[in-house]
Amino acid sequence: MNGNQRPYLTVVIPAYNEESRLPETLKRITSYFREQGHSVEILVVDDGSNDRTAQVVREVAAEYPEVRLIQSEHRGKGFTVRTGVLNATGEHILVCDADLATKKNRSLRLTCRMVTQSPLPRAKGWARAASASRFTGT
Repeated sequence: MNGNQRPYLTVVIPAYNEESRLPETLKRITSYFREQGHSVEILVVDDGSNDRTAQVVREVAAEYPEVRLIQSEHRGKGFTVRTGVLNATGEHILVCDADLATKKNRSLRLTCRMVTQSPLPRAKGWARAASASRFTGT
């Protein structure tokens, strides 16, 4: 992916004290999407960690240019996710935790399949509308 091309997918990872998990997680995500032939941007949003989370992300980013660090004060997961989504440049956005709770690459495969085979128009804000309807009752 060149500097002017929009990534296919942005993966937003909210992180708070995740120095032990992030190196493997970032390498797995990057490798998976490289194998699939999709450009990916990985935004790790550090929620004011007091461990080496930011340093670990910088170290991985030196090897994997798809990885980018955004640092913020500790304001909670919701704020951190929102920050990542607002800074995303990909055609699609995926939010996942640093532990990749689903075994192996299952969640990545499912997400990739859902995004590539989705009948929903890409320009529609369906996810935002669906999320908002839970609170507004519409």
